[in-house]
Amino acid sequence: MKKFEISIIFLFLIAFVCAKDFSIPKADVEYTINADGTVAVVENLHYSLNGEFYQLYLQKPLDLQIINASGYCLQKKCDFSSTVYEGWRELRLDSEFSNEEVDVVFTYIIEGQVLGQKDCAQFFYKLWGDQWSTSVGELQATIHFPGNVNQMQYFIHPPNIEYDTLVSGDSLTIISKNHPAETYLELNSVLPRDWFKTQLPQAVNFMSKKEIVEGEQKYEYDSKLNFIFWTIISILLLAMIPVSFIILYIIFGREMPLADLQFIAPYEREPPGKLSPAEAGFLLKQSVRPDFISAELLNFVNMKILSMEERKVENTSFLGGVLGSKKKKTLFFTVLKSESEGLAEHQKILLKSITEDFQNTFSIDELKKKWGKTSFASTYLSFSNSLRRSFASKNYLETKGNNIMLILSGMCIIGSIFMFPLFASAAVLNSIPAILLPAPSILFIESFACLFLVVSKPQILGQWTKEGRIVEKRWQNFKRYLNDLTLMKEKPPGDVILWEQILVYATAFGVSEKVLQAINVLPKSEQTRIHRSSAMLAYPAYVMTVSSSVSSAVSSATASRGGGGFGGGGGGGGGGGGAR
Repeated sequence: MKKFEISIIFLFLIAFVCAKDFSIPKADVEYTINADGTVAVVENLHYSLNGEFYQLYLQKPLDLQIINASGYCLQKKCDFSSTVYEGWRELRLDSEFSNEEVDVVFTYIIEGQVLGQKDCAQFFYKLWGDQWSTSVGELQATIHFPGNVNQMQYFIHPPNIEYDTLVSGDSLTIISKNHPAETYLELNSVLPRDWFKTQLPQAVNFMSKKEIVEGEQKYEYDSKLNFIFWTIISILLLAMIPVSFIILYIIFGREMPLADLQFIAPYEREPPGKLSPAEAGFLLKQSVRPDFISAELLNFVNMKILSMEERKVENTSFLGGVLGSKKKKTLFFTVLKSESEGLAEHQKILLKSITEDFQNTFSIDELKKKWGKTSFASTYLSFSNSLRRSFASKNYLETKGNNIMLILSGMCIIGSIFMFPLFASAAVLNSIPAILLPAPSILFIESFACLFLVVSKPQILGQWTKEGRIVEKRWQNFKRYLNDLTLMKEKPPGDVILWEQILVYATAFGVSEKVLQAINVLPKSEQTRIHRSSAMLAYPAYVMTVSSSVSSAVSSATASRGGGGFGGGGGGGGGGGGAR
């Protein structure tokens, strides 16, 4: 292994071992609103620390007026400090923390947050900020007012989260269980003006109690509508691909009854048309396989373009050559003619590759080595594209539904990318159910999966033409015949040429072993006659060798190719905190 790779693994292991995290199972924040308009705050946070930490902290906006700040740890000695850091005022507790549960308390007084309105006072404040990167197991916020809670009105934001409230005399307690990360908890309270004995700072938006209440009611109504809107949008996004797929299948993919099919025999004992092995394979599989090249190589032997024979060669790898070389048997091909007249386009591409890549005679080992290089990938791509064009030119399959799904999937992939920031904004405002937040991600995955399915299996949303359906059915019956050859001892193919022919097509269909098994169950005299009469059938084991060698070569060549590809808000307070 290279030193660079070892270094990467080592760094990864270090990062894994040194990984640290924290959570807050419980947080109690207490606000006492005084008659002079100041607010005394006590934040009691329970940290669960996994790893090594040196500091626990709160973050508060710089424009928030904080005085008399202090803090301490309940279980151990901590040093408190207050400083400005990265645009926030931080209240810090420094100590050595290591894999432990710690309760910390921050206390401070805020000024200027109880504001005077036309005929009331207002305390509009984020009791818990949206800068916390972790959720809270149970967040409890208690607010003590200068008078009885029943004499005031209050509104809690965001309106779409679940919480419990408890009113007791002059105290209001809000409990939010499993409070999400990066989600604020805000209180907008309208208080009697006579609760306060001093002149309060006047609000920038100078309003009456009625205007504040009506504004909150409108905000709550709009939030509910927004919540419903995003819920519907999310459900539509999740359902778009599967529903569209089903509709397109019903309209364009379902095959209608065809009376002509009932007159087709269950077996075709000979190739039912003039399709080449690769064309027949593509008709049935709707994709290009390495077996198609193996079949066309054997087909070239049938067409007397190539010959094949077994030869003995030196095996210098025998015990590393220490004890000398040893003879081994292998398969050789010889080019008999290089003219491509009368061949299909994909056959011409393959023959050209053979004549350019090899000498007149070459072994199966040389083929595997040469075609396993990157340069063969372009030949395989040309071969594949030629087969697709040949199939499309025959108009066997109507692909309208397929094309619509391709366009829709592509549009959904692009659309889902643009949806990510919109859903993120909706999440911040709690305008969407948490369970539906992954909708853009799911749509992205659904679209890619559908795109892959439509490209690899176009017949699902495609519909065979009358001619195409009959042709496809007859070739399927021919493949069924090849699969069931071992069950048909009473009517096996009698002609050696037919045996060669069906072996070539069986290779394209991936069932060549079934044909070879069928030959092996024939009487010995018949097996001997077949083997002596056919160069291809004389070496049945090599048929499988050709398939495995070509598949291995194509896999190596294509794998080495380069990359590419296809009325709330607005109050004071907020902030966050964490551990470092």
